[in-house]
Amino acid sequence: IFLHGNNLNSLHQLIHPEFLPSEFGGTLPPYDMGTWARTLLGPDYSDENDYTHTSYNAMHVKHTSSNLERECSPKQMKRSQSVVEAGTLKHEEKGENENTQPLLALD
Repeated sequence: IFLHGNNLNSLHQLIHPEFLPSEFGGTLPPYDMGTWARTLLGPDYSDENDYTHTSYNAMHVKHTSSNLERECSPKQMKRSQSVVEAGTLKHEEKGENENTQPLLALD
């Protein structure tokens, strides 16, 4: 895992912008997190729901093994979202100019 911070030049040295969504300085359209969720959850996914461990219990992800169906253990699934307000992550000792504000918040 490479962390690139707010400067995307190092990211663009590894991945050309033509392969990146616009959120990461690329030329592709913004990435729809629903695409990933629909792939993971299949027909049980709905764009209208916020997925948590309790709502996931209601969905049945099943695998067939020797003609037997068994439920997988529930997992937590939430839409991506920022956990802090923009601008709240700052290095006090370095002053206001050294802001470590998150680069991207997917809502």
